[in-house]
Amino acid sequence: MDEIKNDFDYGFIVRAGMGEAYLLNYTIDELTLRFKSRKPCIICPRASYREMFEMFHPNIPFYVTNVDRIEMSSSLEHNNIWYKGILFNINPFPLCKLKNLLNQYETGTEKRHYSEIIRMCSGVADFRYVQPLVSQITIQNALEKTSCLNKEKFVFLIPDANFVEKLPPDFWELLMKEIKKKGYDVLVNSPTLTLAESFFLASLSKGIISLRCGFSELLSILNVPKHIIYTRCKHVNIKDMVGIFSEKKYPHVNANCIHEYDAMKLNLNEILNNIVNNFL
Repeated sequence: MDEIKNDFDYGFIVRAGMGEAYLLNYTIDELTLRFKSRKPCIICPRASYREMFEMFHPNIPFYVTNVDRIEMSSSLEHNNIWYKGILFNINPFPLCKLKNLLNQYETGTEKRHYSEIIRMCSGVADFRYVQPLVSQITIQNALEKTSCLNKEKFVFLIPDANFVEKLPPDFWELLMKEIKKKGYDVLVNSPTLTLAESFFLASLSKGIISLRCGFSELLSILNVPKHIIYTRCKHVNIKDMVGIFSEKKYPHVNANCIHEYDAMKLNLNEILNNIVNNFL
């Protein structure tokens, strides 16, 4: 854990998943202007978050700490808190509020996309595009770690997710078998790769196949064919996962590159055949 230094005038606490945190990259410039901050910082719960933010905002200081230990102050409005400076809690949806929101989707009283609601809760006019940058040392490390991979013809797989339930291992094994039959190498996302290394390698791939997760949202901006599989949400019961969380409606994406599959409505054989036949 990092020691948070008293050298900022406004901090943004990330009490959210990777997907919500990712959207902060497109709102933080407007937020710093609104709060007249000259020395902002970002406080996040995991090192992978810092890796992501450093790709978009390398000049903003980042701290990794247990954000749950930062106490809320009821004396400040808008969930701001005082902790060696003014801190803004960027998570607009505690779980109880998220469940209420999703219930509104189920009853048809809420029609806006999840990312649009986050934008409105943040109070910004638009998601301002920021070009992610990958350092040369990250590129070098990624290439060295995957020296045996055919960089000209490979598929990037993400079979794990914290947001949704996993698919059976047999599905991924059969999918990899079919991919290799087509002459492609397969790179499975792994803890041996940093987030930035995985992002760079995914950008080189001929396609990305992933469970719906926060990392897949980050990859959504890549101009690479993507096949995103939606399974049951781990946290709340949602019938229309694709309708609420479709990556086609996230900011700065090429929707034509994104193909989405609802595993609660399609069987796994249909999903596998669609991916193999329409993409490889």
